[in-house]
Amino acid sequence: MKEEKPDIYKLSLLLDFYGQLLTKGQFDALDLHCNSDLSMSEIADELGISRQGAYDFINKGRQRLTDFEDKLKLAERFTNNKIKLLEVKELLQSDKKEEALTKLDGVINNGI
Repeated sequence: MKEEKPDIYKLSLLLDFYGQLLTKGQFDALDLHCNSDLSMSEIADELGISRQGAYDFINKGRQRLTDFEDKLKLAERFTNNKIKLLEVKELLQSDKKEEALTKLDGVINNGI
């Protein structure tokens, strides 16, 4: 069974949340891959390693980030809370204060 790979946005978000838990090589390779959009060859040149080394750093780092998120769900909770807060903002802009306060209580009670 082929493993589904997270899209580059999600990978970048996971790197923001859990990047410091990776090895330096994994972090650097993923940072260049996600945030600088470099190819394997460019990453290898930048880090002074082989293309295979860059590939391994990225794949192992991606797997570790996914494992952290599967266990901790920090990025998922962050994203869900951001969506809920945007809904609260829209309700406030529409002068629906009571609905906004109810939704905001739900966000607070479910842990921002």
